[in-house]
Amino acid sequence: MDDKTSLWRTLAIPWAGKNPYRLALYLLVFIYLLDAALLGFFLLLGQADSFPVWFWFILFPALFPLPFLVMYLIIGRLIKNLGKKLPDDASLRSNCIVLHGFVQSPGIVQITGDTLIIQPLVGRQISLPIREISQVSEHRWWNGQLYLGRTCFFKLKVPPAVSTKLRLGFGVADGDPWREVLHRTNR
Repeated sequence: MDDKTSLWRTLAIPWAGKNPYRLALYLLVFIYLLDAALLGFFLLLGQADSFPVWFWFILFPALFPLPFLVMYLIIGRLIKNLGKKLPDDASLRSNCIVLHGFVQSPGIVQITGDTLIIQPLVGRQISLPIREISQVSEHRWWNGQLYLGRTCFFKLKVPPAVSTKLRLGFGVADGDPWREVLHRTNR
C-alpha cells in the first residue's frame, strides 16, 4: 500500500490533501462497526426492538464525521494560504504539527537555503539556521499523538537566542527526507 494514503499519514496530518475525506471515511466505517456491535449486543439480550436502528445506523454515522470534515477542510485552506506567505525557494517543505512550548498547532515547515523555517498556524514564525540546532531526536509518540509508519516527530534543541521554550519540534507525515537533512547537518 502506498504510504501517501496510509492511515498513519491521515491521522498525523488530517488537513492535508485528501486526508479530510479519508478521515471522514475512516470515522464512518468505525461508527458503523461500533453500531453493528451494539445491535448484536441488543439482539443477544432480546431487546432489539428498543434499539433505535434508524438513528444509530443511518443518521448518527452520517452526521458524526461532518464536523471533523468541515474543520479539517477549513484548516487545510488556512494552511494553504499560510504557505503562500512563505518564500518560494524551499528545498524541502511539508505540512506539519508544530510544537512550541505548550502550544501545538498545524503549520508548515520548510528548509530555505541553510535556514529552517517553522510557521505555525497560530503563533509567530520560527526561523533558525540549521547549524544552530544542537540536537535532533526522533519520537514515535509525542504529546499524546502516535507517529507510526513513515510519520515522525522531530524534537529540536536550540540555543536560548532562538527559543526560550523548553519544547520545540514538528511532526511530519513523511519523516525520511527530514531525517536525512536534519541528521546530515547536525553531525
